[in-house]
Amino acid sequence: SGTHGFTAGGVNGAGTISNVDTFAFAGSSVTATDHGNLLYGSTQQCGHSSVTHGFYSGDNNASQSPAPIVKYPFSTASDLTDHGDLTNSSWKDHAVFSGPNDGFIAGGYRGAPNSGVTDKVNKFSYTSNVMSTDHGTLSATWRGGVGVSTETHGYICTGENALPGTAWPTTDIQQFSY
Repeated sequence: SGTHGFTAGGVNGAGTISNVDTFAFAGSSVTATDHGNLLYGSTQQCGHSSVTHGFYSGDNNASQSPAPIVKYPFSTASDLTDHGDLTNSSWKDHAVFSGPNDGFIAGGYRGAPNSGVTDKVNKFSYTSNVMSTDHGTLSATWRGGVGVSTETHGYICTGENALPGTAWPTTDIQQFSY
């Protein structure tokens, strides 16, 4: 949203939480208000945005198989709804990107059936409720990176390049086309 920020899930002293909160960018006093709920308590999911909706992808909850993609409208407070799935049972520590028509996931740690740190880039359509698809491969396995989005490209920065002998955090930057 161009006017509001959103947060979802996390951990408190009692375990995982499922709250989705929103806060206005305008004004000097920032206060979060309830916007809805995730499908279940969740951690390590990452956010994407289209013009009208927010999306969360990935999860640290391996019991959710495959890992979900959920969405919510910016305009109305409501619980999140299922939008699709990632290709693995869990996907965390990944970088995310918001293209004009699709969301992208790069690197990170994936659960079964291809467990471990990955070099994969996946994408999902904002308009279709489907499983993510393979979009490409990074030059190395990568986790904990930051995703930077432009209109035409995604850039994965910092994080850990999991190649042997590579310093952490890495100063490498990788680019891919949408």
